[in-house]
Amino acid sequence: MKRERVIRIGYLVAALAIWASVAFWLASRDVAHVPYSDVMRMVAEGKVRSVTVTETTIEGVFKESQSGKTHFVSARVDPVAAEVFEKAGVEVSGGTDSNWLTIMLSWAIPTLLLFGLWLFIFRGIAEQQGMGGLVSIGKSKAKVYLERATGVTFDDVRTRRRPSCRRSCPF
Repeated sequence: MKRERVIRIGYLVAALAIWASVAFWLASRDVAHVPYSDVMRMVAEGKVRSVTVTETTIEGVFKESQSGKTHFVSARVDPVAAEVFEKAGVEVSGGTDSNWLTIMLSWAIPTLLLFGLWLFIFRGIAEQQGMGGLVSIGKSKAKVYLERATGVTFDDVRTRRRPSCRRSCPF
């Protein structure tokens, strides 16, 4: 295996290790995923210090840590529907249809992978074919051959007259 390929594989392994460690860190943060009905119960019991309500989620901070978690996240549910379910004694939790990050990653990652694969394959083919890199664009591969002895001298050219010349040509 060539040294260049070993370096590229090393970069790939390093990137995957970094990605895995960030994913593990994000998964093990101090955020509890709590169903909507439990959030409403905790609010009624006074266990919640603050909340941030967005279009799709409710994020908050507990007054005291709950099972080692200080923050919580819950999917936002329509209040009218939640009230009907709570009266029936059903646990209410919410979900999201989509997320901008997942949408971006769902088209960006495959595109980047295909582009990277294309570059990897094309560079290998270019190296085998003898095509240079980007620097070789516009460079001619033509060779100039000079003849040392042509058999024609300057005097031969100077004294030659054109047949179409009616008057005496200066050369």
